[in-house]
Amino acid sequence: MQSITINEGRGYSELETAIQSRLGAPFNRIPLKICIIQAGSGIEKEMGVYDDVIDIFTGEPKAEHFHITVYPK
Repeated sequence: MQSITINEGRGYSELETAIQSRLGAPFNRIPLKICIIQAGSGIEKEMGVYDDVIDIFTGEPKAEHFHITVYPK
């Protein structure tokens, strides 16, 4: 598990870039499908390419309250 900090005003592409930079070569060039999992629900919600981080997480989320899973597109 890794932690990534991103400003709430940022969008999908900035989050994708931050994740890709952590992955390093050669994986940093693979387009990603980003899904949000709210704690306790077990249900994945795919983040749209036009979504901003603030649209997904309202309020001040704590790390234990959500997870993001990433898949190659």
